[in-house]
Amino acid sequence: AGFDWNEGLPYNDPRNTCSEMEASYDWVTLAIDRPMADEPGAVFNYNSGASQILAHVFRRATGTDVEEYAARHLFAPLGIERWFWKRTPAGLPDTEGGLYLEARDLAKLWYLMLRGGAWDSRVILSPEWVRQSVTPAISVGTGPNAPSYGLKWWLYPDPRNGARYVWAGSGFGGQFPLAWPEDDMVVVFNGWNVLPGQPALPLGRTLRRLAGAIRAGR
Repeated sequence: AGFDWNEGLPYNDPRNTCSEMEASYDWVTLAIDRPMADEPGAVFNYNSGASQILAHVFRRATGTDVEEYAARHLFAPLGIERWFWKRTPAGLPDTEGGLYLEARDLAKLWYLMLRGGAWDSRVILSPEWVRQSVTPAISVGTGPNAPSYGLKWWLYPDPRNGARYVWAGSGFGGQFPLAWPEDDMVVVFNGWNVLPGQPALPLGRTLRRLAGAIRAGR
């Protein structure tokens, strides 16, 4: 988004811009009012504020709350009946990290993407939008194993073939939903280790272990 935004510090550090945002009343205003640091689209910089702005954009564009829309048009067709969506002090759904789902229901969202947006012969998402979402839009780092970023999707090189991608989420505390499109497989980890200095689930090692298990299974 090009904003001057520092989310590389621990989240318990008040200098972390996301922590500053979450301590405020109006998260959208804080994010939009940040000064610009780069040309939008030129530099990758993880920015939870940009994700939160989407809740505001969605409401303005559709006249509908994003949770209400998801409940009717996404959760209901997928049979998702239980969730909790945290809200900001100003009342918007927390779209930067506030949706809580059971592991099986989170897997349904990834499998919906894996099936090109179709569920039980019903088209839930546009196939073209699905394709665009998991197409690399910008590189996150350097090196052969560096991930790319799509439309809110982390795209990690498949350890067996770097030309293919594993479609991933990377949530706080070890929330890792993964889609392996070449293998028609979805795997979800829902750890919640958020304490600093404690053991964490390393995503890179997890991908390599899963790739080895798939290879052995064949």
